[in-house]
Amino acid sequence: MIFLVLVTMLAQGARSEVVSPLPPPVATGPKGSIQGTVVNEVTGAPVKKSKVMLNRMDGAAQPGNALSGASGGFSFSDLPAGKYQLRADHPDYRGSAAERAGRNGVEVTLQPGDDKTGVAIAITPSAAVSGKVLDEDGDPVSGCQVEAMRYQWQGDRKTLAAEGNVSTNDKGEYRIYNLEAGRYFLRVSSRERIQQPHALMQAKDVQKLPELGYATVFYPGAAEVSGAARLNVAAGAELRGIDLRLPKMRMYPVRGNVEGPPELFSAGKRGMLRLFLADSNEVGEDRAAVEQDGSFVLGLVRPGAYVLDAEYYAGYWGRQEVAVGDAAVEGVTVRLQPAMEIAGKIEIEPGADGSVAKPQGRMTLQLVRKSAAPYFGIQPQPTMVADDGTFAIPGLSPDTYELSLFGQPQPSYIKSLRFGDRDIQGRKISISAGAAGPLKILLGTKMGTVDGTVVRTNETAIVFFFPEAGGTMANQIVADPQGHFHLDGAAPGEYRVFALEGEDGNILQQRGDVRKALEGRSEKVKVEVGGTATVSLTVISREMLERVREENE
Repeated sequence: MIFLVLVTMLAQGARSEVVSPLPPPVATGPKGSIQGTVVNEVTGAPVKKSKVMLNRMDGAAQPGNALSGASGGFSFSDLPAGKYQLRADHPDYRGSAAERAGRNGVEVTLQPGDDKTGVAIAITPSAAVSGKVLDEDGDPVSGCQVEAMRYQWQGDRKTLAAEGNVSTNDKGEYRIYNLEAGRYFLRVSSRERIQQPHALMQAKDVQKLPELGYATVFYPGAAEVSGAARLNVAAGAELRGIDLRLPKMRMYPVRGNVEGPPELFSAGKRGMLRLFLADSNEVGEDRAAVEQDGSFVLGLVRPGAYVLDAEYYAGYWGRQEVAVGDAAVEGVTVRLQPAMEIAGKIEIEPGADGSVAKPQGRMTLQLVRKSAAPYFGIQPQPTMVADDGTFAIPGLSPDTYELSLFGQPQPSYIKSLRFGDRDIQGRKISISAGAAGPLKILLGTKMGTVDGTVVRTNETAIVFFFPEAGGTMANQIVADPQGHFHLDGAAPGEYRVFALEGEDGNILQQRGDVRKALEGRSEKVKVEVGGTATVSLTVISREMLERVREENE
């Protein structure tokens, strides 16, 4: 009897344990090795002191890292059979050829006892730009900010962003290094004040004099990016002698006050209040500290139209347009207002059998700011959705936002959005001052399917679905060796479908211009509720993708 009780208890204990996924089987048989060389992709020369990372692709314990020797060589021994990925990293290089082609590294398959030799990892040398910054008289200007810039894309929106920046030394010299090969704009700016001579004046009158400063300049001397020349920087090369001259111009201070609850301006909280002065053409922004009495001074502002944007971490915002002409701007008032809160509810459409799908745990909703201005404000934090589908999103100021939803039932999709009395197409929501909502979200659960074929490819093809109305990538699927693919649980709607040769879809997601340029190699698909759409795609080769990317730099 005691024996039976013990057996029963052990059996019950075994059943009550949490079952974890079993680790992948350990490969048996003779061990193997991998030997190779890290080389410069441009010159073919070996690269020493490169960190080589070897990863198992089956999730087993990772072998570790190695450092390439004087001849660029590396080796890993005592390796069980399996699939591996090799990557190399070096401070003076910008990734490998495999990574730029969309792969995570060089793949190697070891059979039991295999000794793989001659494995080459080509890494791309970084580039540099150097020169001098001079004033109108040819004298060096120290302390200037020199930026190598290029456009970055987020869907269909592009912004000019710095990829590298340095300050000029006492001789006006600069050198921006560790750049990825590509085409760049060069921008130079300075905050140095140039004092003007003046007759004997009272101090209060001296403060009203226009000050001289240096204009922001794009190479070779344009005031706006539209008139700038692009620098084509090759891998491993350095463009020398890229000199710029900064013209002097009159600039004026902008003075005013931020009005809001007194506690926001206490010594312990002032640092959390940010004030931005940004112009509409994305040339740049200026920032000012707000004093304990709410006053602020923005100096060296060139003539133009601006927006003053103030945001406070505790949930306040303020915005004021400012025009700077040929005199100092006084008495600007920026009034802080409490951040808005939008309440709403998510409803889930019943399935064909009348049942309602359950979320995967707790759903999380976030509105991501998509402002077209150079300032972006504070991003609202993700909001948990209650069990009954209700939610409240705090910390909002007037702007355009894109809705993201996580943890929703699978399969399901956002069938409709309604904000206040407006139906929203896509996922972008414009929120104005005083907007109250509510935000109503309906999740559809009645899906469709897509069957398709990718033609003319000699390697794995990956298929990507983008909503025709715009927005983030909806689905991706890998075609089989024969080029066939099948997508279950596709949300009803119209899609633009692309097939890339062994690529991930980041470039299509991030570069709306590249996606637009490749539309002729894509197909439209309309998915109906309960229906099956068919599509035949021609693969976009790596070479074509790279060419289009470069043409649209």
